[in-house]
Amino acid sequence: MKEETLAALLDEQYSITELPEIDPGSLINLSGFQYKIIEPIFELNIIPDGFYYKAIGEDSKNYIIKFSFKYKNPAYEPKPSVHTLLTSLSHEGLAKSKEFATGIKKYKFKYCYEVYEVDTDIVPLMFVDVAASAVKHSLLPQLKDLIEYLHKNDVFLPYLHICNLFVKPGEKPKIILLGYGHAMSKSKFPVVEKSSFSESNLCRFFLAPEVMEGLYSTTSDYYSLGMILLWIFYPDTFSKKNFTAILQNSKELKPIIEYKPELYEVNLLIEGLTLHEELNRFTAAQLNDIMAGKQVLPLYYGEFYLVKHPKGNEKLHNIGDLVVFIQSQPDKFKKHLSHPADLQAFTEWVSSLDGVKNSASLKGYLIRYKNYPVDFLSEIILRVLIPGRPLKIGGNEYSLTEPSEYKETASDFFRHLEHVHFYDKGASLDFELYRFLLACRELYNSDTKKYPVLNDTFNRALEILELEPDVFDEEFAKKTINITQKKWAFLFHAFIQNKFFRAFEGTKISKIEDFSFYLAQHPEVISDEYHYYDMVKFLEAHGITEVKGKTYKDIVFEILYKRAECEIQVAKIDELKPGSYKMYYTQRLSLTSYFKSLGEELPFATDIKHQYSFEFKKVGLRTSNKVYTQFLKHLQEKHSIPVEKIPHSVESQIKERLKDLLDGGFKPKTLIVNFVLVVVLGYLFSAFAFDQIVDDTTQWYLSLMPELQFVIVNVLPYLVLALILLMLLFLSQNLKKTALFLMVFMLLTLGATWLIYQHGAGEIDDSIAKKKAILSELYKGSVADKSTMKVKADELISNFDIAVGKSNPDFQPLVKLFNNDSLFVLQSSIRPYWRTIRTLEDGTYAAKFEPVTEKDNPTKFVATFPLPSSAGMMNLDQFFSFKVAIDDLTVNLDSGGVFGIAFNHYFILFSGKSVKFISKSLPESSGKDQIILVTELKNFDYEIEASGPSADVEPGGIVAKVDTDSLITENALNSGLDRVKLEIIVLFSTVSVRVNGTDVLHYKKAKGFADIDFDNFDQGLSMVYGLNTDVSFRGLEITAITDPTNEKSLLAKKDLKCKLKGGYRLFSDSKLQNPVKQKPAEKTSYTALELVGETLKISNPSGQIFFVKKRDVDDILF
Repeated sequence: MKEETLAALLDEQYSITELPEIDPGSLINLSGFQYKIIEPIFELNIIPDGFYYKAIGEDSKNYIIKFSFKYKNPAYEPKPSVHTLLTSLSHEGLAKSKEFATGIKKYKFKYCYEVYEVDTDIVPLMFVDVAASAVKHSLLPQLKDLIEYLHKNDVFLPYLHICNLFVKPGEKPKIILLGYGHAMSKSKFPVVEKSSFSESNLCRFFLAPEVMEGLYSTTSDYYSLGMILLWIFYPDTFSKKNFTAILQNSKELKPIIEYKPELYEVNLLIEGLTLHEELNRFTAAQLNDIMAGKQVLPLYYGEFYLVKHPKGNEKLHNIGDLVVFIQSQPDKFKKHLSHPADLQAFTEWVSSLDGVKNSASLKGYLIRYKNYPVDFLSEIILRVLIPGRPLKIGGNEYSLTEPSEYKETASDFFRHLEHVHFYDKGASLDFELYRFLLACRELYNSDTKKYPVLNDTFNRALEILELEPDVFDEEFAKKTINITQKKWAFLFHAFIQNKFFRAFEGTKISKIEDFSFYLAQHPEVISDEYHYYDMVKFLEAHGITEVKGKTYKDIVFEILYKRAECEIQVAKIDELKPGSYKMYYTQRLSLTSYFKSLGEELPFATDIKHQYSFEFKKVGLRTSNKVYTQFLKHLQEKHSIPVEKIPHSVESQIKERLKDLLDGGFKPKTLIVNFVLVVVLGYLFSAFAFDQIVDDTTQWYLSLMPELQFVIVNVLPYLVLALILLMLLFLSQNLKKTALFLMVFMLLTLGATWLIYQHGAGEIDDSIAKKKAILSELYKGSVADKSTMKVKADELISNFDIAVGKSNPDFQPLVKLFNNDSLFVLQSSIRPYWRTIRTLEDGTYAAKFEPVTEKDNPTKFVATFPLPSSAGMMNLDQFFSFKVAIDDLTVNLDSGGVFGIAFNHYFILFSGKSVKFISKSLPESSGKDQIILVTELKNFDYEIEASGPSADVEPGGIVAKVDTDSLITENALNSGLDRVKLEIIVLFSTVSVRVNGTDVLHYKKAKGFADIDFDNFDQGLSMVYGLNTDVSFRGLEITAITDPTNEKSLLAKKDLKCKLKGGYRLFSDSKLQNPVKQKPAEKTSYTALELVGETLKISNPSGQIFFVKKRDVDDILF
């Protein structure tokens, strides 16, 4: 249920937090009797007083079951004692109850329910279109009789709701009361539970004010009846915003809403039944008077308007009285309005009326049209009050209120006008036409969505009359409009369906041939205005639209063209442009034989000649027969001339001329010249233009597809040029379809070539991607570019000394590297400082240095020095590919020292009990950062501020920057680093660290380590040390490794071979469920094809496909 619907039901009386779960087709058991639910009757968005369902019982009878809402207070529930009384009642308007359930019998112990045996065809009253006239003559009498019956039996309906009323269709529909289990017995329950005022629950609309206060009486049921009538005829008023206003107006004895005047009979009932004070409401006796046709007024009507007349005055209390008065005594009303003073008083009375929906517009009409003739004024007043009032003319009534019947009704109305117009020449139809158009306008204004066709009619008629809507009333009322005979003819044909032609003597002519006979004998039709335009529109309806300037003779021939004798003569054929021609021919028609066969003698010659033309084009090498066929088709379509009417001699003459003109072919000389052009131009393109036009990338792909390259370079140019020249040749012969076919063939050939190229390039890219994935996952870097370089001791120490400024006598390095008995020893005691920078008044900068006391992250405070001969470890594709091997490495990890290798901003560091892979970056500039003092300046006081011209102020000595760490991965070390062999292998997408041949760290990065920062970090390899590093090692080797991961040409042209470990097993499926039983031959070479999950797809030299576990692959070779 939507939230707004739920909110409309929620109040202090009901609990709608859960609803009964009942769907169509459900089987439910009530008191041991089974029902099958067919469908719900009401949607909850109309706010019913319960859940109604159609059902079929186990006895195959039809039932309606009503489940009440779940009540918060049991006092609100229906009364079982009243149910006992209800089951004893019998009335034709009372549905037969089968069961009322309350208390412990409630459905699922939550919902009271009622079951009624019903006929299958009953329909809820709210779904029935009720006419206003049916209220007084059918609906009210039945409901009043039923309510009186119930009251006599001490049964009252204080909670009567529109959903309780159903209709049994028939010639005399019957009202059926159903879902009445909430009825009360006055003797047993003199009062009811109070229902506090709630604007949210729209069910309360139907409750009388006293019921909400806990009281009820005889008129309470009639109050609910009045609100039900309000719902039927004014459903839009049922909303939250109107609820308070309706109750307040009822208290103040005002009309509760703005009423539609055309519903005056229903309005009076609603007013009289819904008064706030129950003593003021209509009684049963007054309702009897209303049904008898007597005038009954609500008690609060005290003022009235007096219409004085010698034959008797009339009292008008409301708009309903006014409508009845105008319709019953129009002459008396017109005479009353003819006096200016009475008209003024009448206007003021209308303005003072409350509860009239369009009283403002009525007042506006009275003021605007007060000087109009009373016939027009009274018609306007009545039409505004009752837009749907039928038009009456000549004893006939025409109602425009049903859109589906409008066209037929309008046609009948104008047919009546046409009859009067023809037979009563002196009759003025202007007023009748005005009444019709006024009805169209006011009905459309009353409901623009329902009557758009009436607005179209109004505008179409004004267009014919050449009137603007603003002056429509004035032109008719002041009789300044001039409706010519032409306009009457156009009006009649516009709105009369299948309009006939009216002969002078009144005969109705409907067939076009009958009209041609009549016109041939009565040429005076052309000179009579009405008959001429009657003819124009009649012919237009039969497909003849060009009449102006034609004589009656031309018109007769045009109508009877098929009956005429016909001859064709070709005059000449002119060439308009190459391939396009125009043939001039004459046509002679004669009706002499046709009219003689009918015994008619016409007063004019029956022969007529016309000249026409026919344009055609050359469409092939042998096209004369095709053009002649087109000419015959042209004669048939334009003149309806059958082939047999063309003389044989003329047929032979036309064919011969067309054959000489159109049939031809290609000359041999033209074909030879074009062949030479194709050969020369094709060779020039293949030999010289291809390399200039095609880009390097495309040429690279084509070099890998030699067959396609041969077709594109050596075949396609000749084929395309030949097709282009052939198209031009065929176009010169006006063979457009053939040329189009060649163009489509050429485009398809080029398109197919392009698709083949795209497919091949895609396969190459896919193969490269698969090989890159294999290399990234399994390549261990066993292929070296050159021999391993041993780093010499003097070079290593020299690089270190330069880095720490050892040659400067004023410097005191805090780290040292020395060779002790062929063993390198690295010891450091470098110190980190906080650096705080501020700007001085002269624009220079000063920096204050303070020791860093918190050193929880040792890998943050590291310094580097470059390794010799390491610049070549980055290949041409801008990524590192190398192997570093260190023998007899001992690192004292207990002292908090850090040792490692760095390549650009990537650092591999040993610290504590783990090995870390870190990416470093420059810290954000904030005026305060950290530096590391690597070499101190002798006699320099580091507690004194230093200054300088730039913001990067440094203290004396050599410092290293402290970068921002981003940990990529970290692995724990199972043992310390004591005389171990360390191997670090870096490839495009993998980093491996081995200690004594065992991997202690392995990391893969799909996009590779190609994000090199040349501006802020070293381009080569560096050794890394920390604050308290104590390291020794015997030797250091660096090896450059070949890594073809990013070399497209190599990957595209070469296959990858895989080296398998001993004891490997092959499988025939990627899920490794079917091992290969046959043992592979020794030293079998396998080609690596594709990674599939945790397996590698491979093939042997004979092309057989196998799968092997990734861990069984030792390395990838190429």
